[in-house]
Amino acid sequence: MRTLDFHLYRSTDIEIWLTNLYKYHGIFSPSDLTIKSVSEIFNIAVNFYSGPCFAEWEEGGYSLIFINNKMSDEEQRMEFFHELCHPLRHTGIQGNMPIMFQELQEAQASQFQLVASMPIYLLSEIQPERHWQDYIHSIAEAFHYPVDFVESRLQQVIARIEQERRDRSIRIKQTNKPSICNYSDETMKILDRLSNQVAERKLNYSVKRQSNL
Repeated sequence: MRTLDFHLYRSTDIEIWLTNLYKYHGIFSPSDLTIKSVSEIFNIAVNFYSGPCFAEWEEGGYSLIFINNKMSDEEQRMEFFHELCHPLRHTGIQGNMPIMFQELQEAQASQFQLVASMPIYLLSEIQPERHWQDYIHSIAEAFHYPVDFVESRLQQVIARIEQERRDRSIRIKQTNKPSICNYSDETMKILDRLSNQVAERKLNYSVKRQSNL
């Protein structure tokens, strides 16, 4: 199967922040990453009920996440990490915002959902399998998520790794470019005189050629 060079993965600031918090609160395996444990880290109350999933919060005050109790456990976990982004990263009442801003916040929440639910330091601990699909299923089983959700996270990881490869290649090429020599003042004067002489000869040649036409 393809191998993932996790050492090339570059975490964003929000991922580093989450990783530090998770580790500080004792999350060292996928089984530790539960709705209960994460909600306690951020002091967010979770309410399971029969309605749609959403988050409600007041800046500097309370935070609530409502999860539909008829969803599967996997779906509830996914929705929790999506809604978690809103009280942690967003301000304002989404329903009062223009559609463009609502869509932006939802896109941000979807990206946050992937990294918060499968942090790279835990993901990299899953042992590779001989076949790629087996590897995906191992991750899905360990983290307790649907296969397509795991695939989305892995595609995000692959994209980050490939970007780092490209960035490194560019940096290497720039490093290998010949450096500009620093000549002394006397040398620069000589080069200037030579340049002027060449320019003068070209001008004389051009004038002489025009006169012969």
